[in-house]
Formats: sequence, structure tokens, C-alpha cells
Amino acid sequence: MKKIEKQIIPVMPGEFSPVLVNVIGTRNEDDTPHLCGHSWVSFNPGPPKSIIFSTYTKSTLNNILRTGEFSVNMGTGATHDFVENVCDSDGDIHNNKLEYDYTWGEKIKVPILDVSPFVIECKVLQTHSLGDYNIFFAEIVCQHLAKNLTVGLQQGVDNNCAWQTGDAYYEWLLNLNVKELDPLMWLGHWYRIGDTI
Repeated sequence: MKKIEKQIIPVMPGEFSPVLVNVIGTRNEDDTPHLCGHSWVSFNPGPPKSIIFSTYTKSTLNNILRTGEFSVNMGTGATHDFVENVCDSDGDIHNNKLEYDYTWGEKIKVPILDVSPFVIECKVLQTHSLGDYNIFFAEIVCQHLAKNLTVGLQQGVDNNCAWQTGDAYYEWLLNLNVKELDPLMWLGHWYRIGDTI
């Protein structure tokens, strides 16, 4: 392989790094949903299987600190306008008059966006403060995936969000159509995913 010559560049940390765009769902004190767009989400295989997520957004932060719960709703190319609105506004879904529906989670009371093909319900395990940000380590208690993408995937017994393992899972993963999943990416601009390599 040919060596790639590099130089040091002065950009914000993480700004030059392609990331998935997600909508974080929390519950307001009046039991209404609050949504906020974020890209700083990562996974930890555990145990326990968990999410690492950081935010400085006050409404989202206050709700998570109060309830210890949140959802991660994957943004998609098809929902770009909605996600961009949520990212810009940091407001309540009702106050913003956003026309998208939601349900409450299967395991915890967090908003699950009807338009998101992949959603994770999370319970906070640890919180760390770093500058203006709070970093949350949260256990994944349930995952939701669009039915059209689950063909060939064994379902958890009684919908208990059991983890998939083994050869059948990896075969399903190899045949998953990521273009159908249509994840929304950010790298200074919005992007949709390309072809499988």
C-alpha cells in the first residue's frame, strides 16, 4: 500500500469525521417528548452492551439527568428535513409543530419516532462532566428495527429484545441492504451512504 502524506490541520475535534446523525428522545417534566439532533453517539460491546453519548444541549441534558433515560433514533436520508429542523431548534416536538408521530418505548418511557428505522432505548449507568458537556454511559435495554429489514433475523422470544448471535445473525448482516436502512451522515454537510464494498 502506498503511504499517504499528511499535514496537521486546525479544525474542531470531530468535525472532520463522518458520523451518523441521530435524534435523541427524552421526556419533559409534563410527560411530552423532547427531541434533539446529535451525532456524538458511540457503542460499547460491554457487558453490559451500552451507548456512549455526550451533549451540552440544556433541555436534553436536564431531561436525561432527571429521568436517567433516553432514546437514540437513527436519522435517514428520507427524514433529512425533519432531522435538520430538530438539530437547529432543540425544541419540543409539539412546540415546533413537527408533523411526525411517535410512540413511547417498549421498556422505558422514551419517544420512539415512527419514521426512524432503527431506535435504541437506553438507561443511564454513569454520567461524567467534561467542560460544557456531559458524557453518558447508558445500557441498551431494547432495540427496534424496521420490519422490512429483519427478514431472516430470528426474533427475540416474546419480544424481549434478546441479543442476536451466531452464524444466522452474521449471514443476515451480510445480506442487509444498508441503502434501505438509508442512514444519514454528517461531515460538514449531509450525506447518504454509498455502495457496499
